[in-house]
Order: sequence, then structure tokens, then C-alpha cells
Amino acid sequence: MKRLKFYKIAFLFFILLAVTVGGGRWLASPLRDHISFSREVYDRQGRLLRLTLSGDEKYRIWTPLEDIHPQYVESVLLYEDRYFFYHIGVNPVSLLKAAFSYTQNTKGPGASTITMQLARIKYGLKTQTLKGKIKQILYALRLEAQHSKKEILETYLNLIPFGGPIEGVGSASRVLFGKAPKDLHLSESLWLTLIPQNPTQRGRLANKTSQSPVLKQAFTKLSKMWLEKHPQDQEWATLPDIPNMVTRLKKLPFLAPHFTNMVLSESEKLVVKSTLDFQIQRLVEKKLSHFVNSKSALGVQNAVALVIHHETQEVLAYVGSKDFFNDEIGGQVNGVLAKRSPGSTLKPFVYALAFEQGLIHPRTLLKDTPSVFASYHPENFDQKFLGPITAEQALRLSRNIPAVSLNQRLVDPNLYQFLKKAHIHFPYDEKHYGLSLVLGGTEVSPWEMAHLYSMLANLGQWSPLRWDMEGEQSFASSNPLHAQTVVASPLEDASRLSTSDEKTTQVYSSATSQSSRVQTLLSEESSFVTLDILAGTPKPYQNYQAQWVSDPIPVAWKTGTSPGFRDAWTAGVMGPYTIVVWLGNFDNTPNPAFVGIELAAPLFFQIADGLSQTDFQKPFWNNPTGLDLQRAEVCSVSGHLPHEHCPHTTPTWFQSGVSPITSCDVHRPVPIDRITGLRSCTGMTSQTEIKVYEFWPTDLQRLFKQAGIHRKLAPAFSPECGLSDTAHLGKKPQITSPQKDITYLKSLTTAEGQNTLTLEATADSDSSELYWFIDKSFIGKSKSREPLLYKALKSGTHTFTVIDDLGRSDSVKAELQIVR
Repeated sequence: MKRLKFYKIAFLFFILLAVTVGGGRWLASPLRDHISFSREVYDRQGRLLRLTLSGDEKYRIWTPLEDIHPQYVESVLLYEDRYFFYHIGVNPVSLLKAAFSYTQNTKGPGASTITMQLARIKYGLKTQTLKGKIKQILYALRLEAQHSKKEILETYLNLIPFGGPIEGVGSASRVLFGKAPKDLHLSESLWLTLIPQNPTQRGRLANKTSQSPVLKQAFTKLSKMWLEKHPQDQEWATLPDIPNMVTRLKKLPFLAPHFTNMVLSESEKLVVKSTLDFQIQRLVEKKLSHFVNSKSALGVQNAVALVIHHETQEVLAYVGSKDFFNDEIGGQVNGVLAKRSPGSTLKPFVYALAFEQGLIHPRTLLKDTPSVFASYHPENFDQKFLGPITAEQALRLSRNIPAVSLNQRLVDPNLYQFLKKAHIHFPYDEKHYGLSLVLGGTEVSPWEMAHLYSMLANLGQWSPLRWDMEGEQSFASSNPLHAQTVVASPLEDASRLSTSDEKTTQVYSSATSQSSRVQTLLSEESSFVTLDILAGTPKPYQNYQAQWVSDPIPVAWKTGTSPGFRDAWTAGVMGPYTIVVWLGNFDNTPNPAFVGIELAAPLFFQIADGLSQTDFQKPFWNNPTGLDLQRAEVCSVSGHLPHEHCPHTTPTWFQSGVSPITSCDVHRPVPIDRITGLRSCTGMTSQTEIKVYEFWPTDLQRLFKQAGIHRKLAPAFSPECGLSDTAHLGKKPQITSPQKDITYLKSLTTAEGQNTLTLEATADSDSSELYWFIDKSFIGKSKSREPLLYKALKSGTHTFTVIDDLGRSDSVKAELQIVR
């Protein structure tokens, strides 16, 4: 009867074999389809930053067969299925022996081939019963009919269990030995071969001790089998120092978490070799953490930093918060992608556009005076006004009034249009922001800010930042919630890298061809001049190491403070690096300590100081080779082209055909009566002499007077001079209020004075009185330095005219609406 039972099983097997093999081949998808794998993110030197769990909570790394050490592959075949390349999915001899043992109710040798084991793993088969075993055989035959031996072996090696959440030799090698499968030693290969045969028991024993008698016995047996084929490996086939699996799992790296979250969110690849330089990343993390801790007494809790190698646009360091694991500060929020008010960090681009559009050059004189732009009344951060100031001084000192004034004069593109071209996302149209845009009246992320300053460093060439060494240029999401949190294990890596104390040489790859994504947003000349001005901003040396004094490295930098003290910024360029720093609270809580120059700038320069220890060439803005720029002399007072009456000149950058060409109008020769000392209008006689005086508009004169600054102003005209003699001399007044094309709403029912319209104009310094008219009707006069209050009574569009006491005039149309 037992013999009959054996023949029945054998007959059934051969019938199934014939049906399966003879039934034709199925159109098969790759074996790895529908299997979830872990994802790996590496830095540019190949250091593992993150290993994620698969979708079914396993560490399972897909590793091609050619990336697995041949000794390990041979060891597995020797131990599990030495006839793998000769059978059709089942080993008939082994299967018959196993069937015979089954009929005799004895424990015989195993019959499972590698293909059968793969079938059991992939399809989740229960093979303890006869029915389950037959099903396993059928699946194995199907696998062999549909797939090559290489594909079957490769998939098997990627799915075999090693105990706990570890599956596949790729993850086992990295988790347990910290290396890729291609780098395994012989002893490590032999030991890894043993575990899958009984992963639960042997994995548990490995977690307890590397001297387990069970493991030692199994290892001795396998080593003997190996040495029979390779006797020359005697000294290498020794039991390795087996690591504790639980401990190694806890030590899986969890580095640069905000960066790796962003990469995993943006990329679909299983393996990403990123542009991040972990040594620079660690430097920035330590500088940032130490700085925030040192400022904790001021209520400073969080910061963000980004370092870009702008020559290649590669991200080298990416710190999204001070502490990823601190929920109290929202540590897992990615601050690099968070949109915040940029404060004054956008001002350099207003000046760059103004240079490009021929509105100014670095020494052009701008006004830092109380001003009204339509209904916008900007003030300076210090609530003071400096009067006349050069463009380069205005930018370095971050004066608000000159920046807003320039922003108003920009055309095609203006600042809003320029930022749109630079891929800055605005949720509203241009009218929503108005002139406040230049002072931080929008939101920009540090990621977007790095694009802007890298574009400036690349002389006006914009291109997207790169975070994948082997991929094309990529955009990162500007939405901080877009980057999903992919959590593996917390950082417990024992390796520690030195930071700014070491002199290191960084070698960076060339950016891939990106011609289709490069945009020219600024001219090389305007970008260079802007950088040159920013590089002249004085550094507060007392906060930084002495090296900045003894061997200063040029840094082009700009600070920003948002309205309400919610954001402190510093962004800039040093050598090949673009650095962006932000400090604030993710919940938008204000803090008077959040001032760019006082808080963000020290952190910025501490990071810059650490980066200065690396080898790089000095920045290009010391030598504008090939640019259409010359050094030209201008009047040191007015910033215009000098004439013989200008006492002092100073050099500045000048671009032919672009920079404004205007002769100095501050220093003017004036005929003076020798006897009366008054200004003559009768021409040169023996009684007159020429003297040079400064002519400043009345708004600047007012500031000079308040500051106690004496200016050499021209005397009054002689009494015999009439309007016909003086009207053509000097500059006419300019109405500053009301402004054209503006509608002014006034109420007749409000308190006294609230229905009045302020009439104001700037006049030349030789003017003493202003006469005001509305629609040719005289309404009053005022001192040239004072406004006139007009009681608005009639709705409609009116022409307002001002005439100074020398006969010079200006007019403007504005609309009044009287509301009862």
C-alpha cells in the first residue's frame, strides 16, 4: 500500500509537470512588480543619509545581481540549491527522495529549490501540507516557464528573510555590516547565507550573541563545504564578528531629515545619489544649533540654513529647522520650503533692474526723505532720514525710501514681473502688493531666495537648483506641507565628522547640460555692479573670528527684517557658495530680537567662516573681465558727470550707452554783486564776480537744517531782478502732493482739519515762497519748505499749480471726491 501511494504521488507530479511546461508561456511581468522596496538617499560621496521602510514595513533594498559579491551568490547556491542552473524549477531527484520520506513518515532531506522558495515567498504559500507543497511546485514551474534563471535568482536574493524587518541581501548587508553587498568579505557572505534557512531562530540567536553554538555549528558546516571547492580561502572562512541586529537597526542613519524628506517626496527613484555634502551639512547643523542655543535667552528657538554651490546649482547643505525631533518648535516643518516675508532681501534686485534700465549708476544721488507714494507712506527701519544718499550707500544701508522710489520708476520688467520670471510664486496679482513688494510685502521661501542670489552670482543667469547628482535639474515644492514625512530610524550613527576646524578640499561635479532651463533675467553688468556694492557692506567683525580681519574674503550679502519682527534674514554669496539664513518661529510669533543685521547676519558669517576653511578661488567680482564696464569719475556730491566747478570727484562703475549721463546740477556758478553780496541778474560786469554754490531741493535743505549740517547756499537775487530775469534760471518746483491720477476722498462731516488736502512741493534752494492755484484760482501761499493746507470743498478733477517766487512753475491733475 505504501509503495502504491508513492507511485500515485509520482504519477501526479509528472502529470502536473507536463501540463505546466507544455501549456505554453504566459506573458509575464517582471518578478519584482507589485513588491514594495525601501528607498535609499546618499550624499555626494556615497554616504547613506536615509534608508526607508518599504510599504509593508520591511527593510528591503532592490539590488541587481551584478551588484552582489560573486562569493555570496556562490555560497547561496552551494548551501541552498547547487543544481539551480540545471533543473526546471524542481529537482526531480530531491523531490522523489522527499516524497519517499513522506510515505515512510520519516524526516528526509529538503526538496525546495531556490525557485520553489521564491514561489513560497512571493505568493505567500503555506507549504506544510501536501496540497500546499503541490501548489508550490506548480508556481515554481510557472516561474521557470516565464522567467530566466538570472531573474529568478536575482529576485530570490532580494526577498529572502533575515529575521525581523530585514529582507534581501541588500538590506541585510547594509544594516548588519554597514556596506553594500558587493563589498562583503567571504566570512560575512557565508554567515549571511545561513540566516535565511531559519531566519526567526538564527536571527534571534544573532541578536543575543555571536558565539551561539547553533550558529557556530552551521557556519562550520558551510565553511567546510566552501573550502572543499576553494581550499585557498582557508584563512578567510572564519566566523565573523556578528553584529547585534537590534542594535544595528537602531543605528540606521537618519541624516539631513528635511532634505531627505524633500528628495523622497520629489523623486520616484529607489536610489538617489544626492548633491548634499554631508561634511558641509554637519558643519551648518552644528553652527546653527550652537547659535540658536546661545540666543535662547532672547526667545530665539528656530532657524533655517541653505548652502548652494552656485557654479553648478547643487544643494550642499539643507537645514529645515534647528531640531527635527522637537515638536515644541514644529521641528518637522521644512522651513527651507516655508514662505515668509523677505524683508529687505529683495532690494538688491530693484537696484540691479535700475542699473539695467539706465536709471542709476552706483554713485547716483537718491533722496532719503519723508515721501508719499500714492497712498503709501513708507518709513525707514530706524524711523530717520539721511537726506541725499548715493545708490550704493542706500543699498548697503538698506534705506527704504530710495528703494521704493526706484521701484516706482522701474518699467518692463518691474520688480513683480522680474520675480515672476524668476519662478517666485505669488498668490495674488500685482496690484495687491503695490510698492510694498520691495520692503517685504510678499512671501518668499529660503529655497526661492537661494535661486535669486545664485542667479545674481551667475551674472543674471537663472537655473533651477539641483539635488540629484544623477538626475536632471529639478524643482522642489514651494509648499512645506508637500514633502511627506518618511520616517525610518533616528540618528544614532557613531561616526562623527569634524567641521570648520579641518581644512578640506571639496571637488564638485559639473552641472549637467541645462540650456533649455537657463534664463537670462539680468545683464552681466548690472549683476556684477550689484554684487560689488553688496560686497562693500561693512561686516560686524566683532561677532566673528579674527580671520575676517586679517584676511578678509569678499562676501556679497544683504539682510532682511519682516514687518512686525517675525522674520530675520541674511542671504549672500561667498566664493562658489550661496548662503541663505532665516531665523523666526514657525507659528509666526513676533519677537523684537528678529532683526536681520543683529540676529541672522552673525549666523550667516559663522557659516561663511566655516566654509572659508575649504579650498576655493576668490570671487569674480574683483575682476570684471569681459564686461562692458569702466571706472568713470563723477562729482562726489551729486553723483553726476563733473564739470570745472565740482570740487571733488570719485570713481564709479559706468556702462556705456546704459548708465545715465547728466552733468552736475548741484554745483552752479553764480554772478554775485561785489558790493551788495546779492545774486546778480544783469550779467557779468566789473561789479560782479563768479562764485560756486550748492543748490539743493527744499526737502533736503530741511533735513540739513534739522541735522545741523551747513550747506553753501546761494544768496537771494538783487531787488532789481524781475521774474523775466529769474524764471529761466535754476530748477522749477515739483509737486509731491497731490499726486497725479490719484483720487482723494474728503468728508465735510468730519472733525476740523480732516477734510483738508495737503499741498506740498520741492523747490530749488534759491526759492523762498510758493504760490498755489486750483484751476487758475489763487488759494494761498506758503514758505518753500512748508506745506499748504487746502480746504477741499468741490468734487471733480482739478488742476493744481504751484509757482515759486522766481516765476518757475509745475502742475498736476488730481481728483477730489467730497463725501457727506
